[in-house]
Amino acid sequence: MLAFVVGSLQFVFALLPVLPGPPDRTLQVCTGLVGVLLAHKHQYARLYGVALLLVYGKLLIADVDASTAWLQLPTVETVAYGRAALAGLVIAVVPAFGRR
Repeated sequence: MLAFVVGSLQFVFALLPVLPGPPDRTLQVCTGLVGVLLAHKHQYARLYGVALLLVYGKLLIADVDASTAWLQLPTVETVAYGRAALAGLVIAVVPAFGRR
């Protein structure tokens, strides 16, 4: 369920004109669609969570390393990357609850 929600939100956030560059929006659309498609099975959802964590974690680290200003406030991209990486971590770590 988390993968479906996160994938849907990734897609919705890509449609909002918040991120300045088309590559960022394209990445969000792709990761959103993949999340919705992989949400039907738990092991695929976990794989999606790990992929989100790795891809957006790498982008987050690269964005933070690229900033040269002292005490620079996070940019919109940095916040989006951090949000997606954190969502991926939650999807990968939270166990599935069985139906009773």
